[in-house]
Amino acid sequence: MAMTFLKLALTGKIMFDEIDDFVDRWHEQPGGKSLHDYLGLTKDEYAAWVQNPDIIPQIVTARKLNRPLEDLLEAAYEDRLAARSDSGDRLASIERWLRQRGKR
Repeated sequence: MAMTFLKLALTGKIMFDEIDDFVDRWHEQPGGKSLHDYLGLTKDEYAAWVQNPDIIPQIVTARKLNRPLEDLLEAAYEDRLAARSDSGDRLASIERWLRQRGKR
């Protein structure tokens, strides 16, 4: 069985931006799997990625730390909000995703 994007990212064998290569391969031969399964993402992780493609590092970090993505993003959101160190668009995207899950 082929390694998923997430498993390879967790081991540091690929870069986060290589997810696009996996998506292209899935389109060529999906093999009966959903895209989120092919990538190794949960449905929630996949939904977060579709909404904000820059979220892949946080997804990998949440998995490495064995923490729910929502908790990790909520903590990061609070930190960024306090420091105002991130763009408004990125903060708004994270806030929308957290609200959809009842976290904000």
